[in-house]
Amino acid sequence: MRKFVLIRHAAPEIRPELSSRHWGPSEEGKLAASALGLRLMRFGLGELVASPEPKALSTANTIGGHLGLPVRVDDRLREHSRSAVGFLSKPNFENGICQIFSHPGEIVFGDESADMVFSRIAGAVADAEASNQGSVGFVTHGTAMTIYLSRVTGMDPMEFWRSLAMPLAVVLQDRSIVESIK
Repeated sequence: MRKFVLIRHAAPEIRPELSSRHWGPSEEGKLAASALGLRLMRFGLGELVASPEPKALSTANTIGGHLGLPVRVDDRLREHSRSAVGFLSKPNFENGICQIFSHPGEIVFGDESADMVFSRIAGAVADAEASNQGSVGFVTHGTAMTIYLSRVTGMDPMEFWRSLAMPLAVVLQDRSIVESIK
Protein backbone atom coordinates (compact mmCIF):
# COMPACT_ATOMS: atom_id res chain seq x y z
CA MET A 1 0.00 0.00 0.00
CA ARG A 2 1.16 3.53 -0.81
CA LYS A 3 2.84 5.63 1.86
CA PHE A 4 3.59 9.30 2.25
CA VAL A 5 6.59 10.44 4.24
CA LEU A 6 6.61 13.90 5.77
CA ILE A 7 10.14 14.94 6.63
CA ARG A 8 11.16 17.79 8.86
CA HIS A 9 14.39 19.44 7.75
CA ALA A 10 17.71 18.89 9.51
CA ALA A 11 18.96 21.26 12.21
CA PRO A 12 19.81 24.68 10.81
CA GLU A 13 22.72 26.96 11.50
CA ILE A 14 20.89 29.55 13.57
CA ARG A 15 21.76 33.07 12.48
CA PRO A 16 19.67 35.59 14.46
CA GLU A 17 20.59 38.39 12.05
CA LEU A 18 18.75 36.54 9.23
CA SER A 19 15.13 35.54 8.86
CA SER A 20 14.83 31.82 9.64
CA ARG A 21 13.60 31.24 6.09
CA HIS A 22 17.20 31.97 4.95
CA TRP A 23 18.97 29.64 7.37
CA GLY A 24 20.95 26.77 5.88
CA PRO A 25 21.74 23.46 7.54
CA SER A 26 24.32 23.14 10.32
CA GLU A 27 27.19 20.69 9.95
CA GLU A 28 25.47 18.35 12.43
CA GLY A 29 22.26 18.76 10.47
CA LYS A 30 23.94 17.70 7.24
CA LEU A 31 25.24 14.52 8.90
CA ALA A 32 21.82 13.77 10.40
CA ALA A 33 20.11 14.30 7.01
CA SER A 34 22.52 11.83 5.45
CA ALA A 35 21.77 9.23 8.14
CA LEU A 36 18.03 9.76 7.69
CA GLY A 37 18.39 9.34 3.92
CA LEU A 38 19.91 5.91 4.49
CA ARG A 39 17.05 4.92 6.81
CA LEU A 40 14.46 6.03 4.24
CA MET A 41 15.82 3.77 1.50
CA ARG A 42 13.51 0.91 2.54
CA PHE A 43 10.37 2.90 1.65
CA GLY A 44 11.02 2.97 -2.09
CA LEU A 45 10.03 6.59 -2.53
CA GLY A 46 9.24 7.46 -6.12
CA GLU A 47 9.35 11.22 -5.69
CA LEU A 48 10.84 13.74 -3.29
CA VAL A 49 9.23 17.19 -3.02
CA ALA A 50 10.69 19.99 -0.90
CA SER A 51 10.18 23.46 0.44
CA PRO A 52 12.42 26.02 -1.28
CA GLU A 53 13.89 27.20 2.04
CA PRO A 54 17.64 26.40 2.22
CA LYS A 55 17.52 24.14 5.30
CA ALA A 56 14.72 22.04 3.77
CA LEU A 57 16.12 22.00 0.25
CA SER A 58 19.55 20.93 1.50
CA THR A 59 17.95 18.16 3.57
CA ALA A 60 15.97 17.01 0.53
CA ASN A 61 19.02 17.03 -1.74
CA THR A 62 20.98 14.97 0.77
CA ILE A 63 18.17 12.43 1.13
CA GLY A 64 17.58 12.44 -2.63
CA GLY A 65 21.24 11.64 -3.17
CA HIS A 66 20.90 8.47 -1.10
CA LEU A 67 17.65 7.51 -2.82
CA GLY A 68 18.75 8.34 -6.35
CA LEU A 69 15.91 10.85 -6.69
CA PRO A 70 15.87 14.39 -8.00
CA VAL A 71 14.11 16.92 -5.79
CA ARG A 72 11.10 18.84 -7.00
CA VAL A 73 10.55 22.18 -5.25
CA ASP A 74 7.05 23.18 -4.21
CA ASP A 75 6.66 26.56 -2.52
CA ARG A 76 3.52 25.33 -0.77
CA LEU A 77 5.73 23.21 1.54
CA ARG A 78 7.41 26.30 3.03
CA GLU A 79 7.21 27.04 6.75
CA HIS A 80 4.43 29.02 8.39
CA SER A 81 5.17 32.58 7.31
CA ARG A 82 6.44 34.69 10.18
CA SER A 83 9.10 36.86 8.58
CA ALA A 84 7.93 39.97 10.42
CA VAL A 85 8.26 38.28 13.83
CA GLY A 86 12.05 38.29 14.05
CA PHE A 87 14.23 36.23 16.38
CA LEU A 88 12.52 35.49 19.71
CA SER A 89 13.43 33.83 23.00
CA LYS A 90 12.32 30.20 23.25
CA PRO A 91 9.40 30.96 25.65
CA ASN A 92 8.10 33.79 23.45
CA PHE A 93 8.45 31.66 20.32
CA GLU A 94 6.60 28.73 21.94
CA ASN A 95 3.84 31.08 23.07
CA GLY A 96 3.41 32.27 19.49
CA ILE A 97 3.26 28.68 18.21
CA CYS A 98 0.66 27.85 20.87
CA GLN A 99 -1.43 30.79 19.64
CA ILE A 100 -1.31 29.48 16.05
CA PHE A 101 -2.63 26.09 17.15
CA SER A 102 -5.23 27.59 19.51
CA HIS A 103 -6.65 30.04 16.94
CA PRO A 104 -6.29 28.23 13.59
CA GLY A 105 -8.57 30.53 11.63
CA GLU A 106 -6.88 33.73 12.73
CA ILE A 107 -3.55 35.36 11.93
CA VAL A 108 -2.23 35.58 15.49
CA PHE A 109 1.52 35.03 15.06
CA GLY A 110 3.30 35.79 11.82
CA ASP A 111 1.70 36.42 8.47
CA GLU A 112 -0.72 33.54 7.97
CA SER A 113 -3.17 31.42 9.91
CA ALA A 114 -2.94 27.69 10.56
CA ASP A 115 -5.88 27.23 8.19
CA MET A 116 -3.93 28.93 5.41
CA VAL A 117 -0.88 26.73 6.06
CA PHE A 118 -2.99 23.57 6.09
CA SER A 119 -4.64 24.48 2.78
CA ARG A 120 -1.38 24.93 0.92
CA ILE A 121 0.31 21.83 2.41
CA ALA A 122 -2.80 19.72 1.72
CA GLY A 123 -2.79 21.03 -1.85
CA ALA A 124 0.84 20.00 -2.36
CA VAL A 125 0.14 16.54 -0.95
CA ALA A 126 -3.02 16.10 -3.04
CA ASP A 127 -1.25 17.15 -6.23
CA ALA A 128 1.62 14.72 -5.62
CA GLU A 129 -0.84 11.96 -4.74
CA ALA A 130 -2.75 12.53 -7.98
CA SER A 131 0.37 12.46 -10.14
CA ASN A 132 2.17 9.50 -8.53
CA GLN A 133 1.41 5.83 -8.18
CA GLY A 134 4.12 5.23 -5.60
CA SER A 135 5.20 6.63 -2.27
CA VAL A 136 6.19 10.29 -2.00
CA GLY A 137 8.43 12.13 0.46
CA PHE A 138 7.75 15.74 1.40
CA VAL A 139 10.52 17.79 3.04
CA THR A 140 9.00 20.63 5.01
CA HIS A 141 9.19 22.40 8.38
CA GLY A 142 8.14 21.78 11.97
CA THR A 143 5.16 24.09 12.33
CA ALA A 144 3.78 23.45 8.84
CA MET A 145 4.22 19.69 9.26
CA THR A 146 2.51 19.79 12.66
CA ILE A 147 -0.47 21.74 11.33
CA TYR A 148 -0.93 19.24 8.52
CA LEU A 149 -0.41 16.08 10.58
CA SER A 150 -2.57 17.21 13.49
CA ARG A 151 -5.53 17.75 11.18
CA VAL A 152 -5.05 14.59 9.18
CA THR A 153 -4.46 12.31 12.16
CA GLY A 154 -6.31 14.10 14.97
CA MET A 155 -3.28 14.31 17.26
CA ASP A 156 -2.62 17.20 19.66
CA PRO A 157 -0.56 19.76 17.70
CA MET A 158 1.34 21.34 20.61
CA GLU A 159 2.35 17.97 22.04
CA PHE A 160 3.59 16.78 18.66
CA TRP A 161 5.36 20.07 17.89
CA ARG A 162 7.26 19.91 21.19
CA SER A 163 8.37 16.35 20.42
CA LEU A 164 9.83 17.12 16.98
CA ALA A 165 13.43 16.20 16.20
CA MET A 166 15.55 17.57 13.37
CA PRO A 167 15.45 15.81 11.02
CA LEU A 168 12.42 13.60 11.50
CA ALA A 169 10.40 11.49 9.08
CA VAL A 170 6.79 10.56 9.75
CA VAL A 171 5.38 7.77 7.61
CA LEU A 172 1.67 7.97 6.81
CA GLN A 173 -0.52 5.30 5.33
CA ASP A 174 -4.26 5.79 4.96
CA ARG A 175 -3.85 9.07 6.86
CA SER A 176 -2.54 7.30 9.95
CA ILE A 177 0.99 7.51 11.34
CA VAL A 178 2.70 4.18 10.74
CA GLU A 179 6.18 5.08 11.95
CA SER A 180 8.40 7.96 13.05
CA ILE A 181 12.06 7.87 12.11
CA LYS A 182 14.75 10.04 13.67
